[in-house]
Amino acid sequence: MTPLAIPMIAGPASITTVMVLRAETPGMTGALIVGAAAALILLLTGVILLTADTVLRRLGPTGMRIVEKLMGLLVTVIAVQLVMNGAAPFLRDLVAAAGR
Repeated sequence: MTPLAIPMIAGPASITTVMVLRAETPGMTGALIVGAAAALILLLTGVILLTADTVLRRLGPTGMRIVEKLMGLLVTVIAVQLVMNGAAPFLRDLVAAAGR
């Protein structure tokens, strides 16, 4: 069995997020805030992973299918938003160039 959650929890996106947040919050206070936020997220993630079996038993197969569909929808919405964020500047430049 391969733990697929580990790359998502401690992968490049997580590391980049911490680096960007740290760069945006200079000084010792910023370091403490980012460190405390990371520790809180780590704690919450641990609690979620430890209670996953209990939640799965309580949801049952039908509840789990509903959660899977909702998570798929959420990932799709995030993907569409990222594509729109990437395409918007290109399309603005394209329309501006066509209007010249």
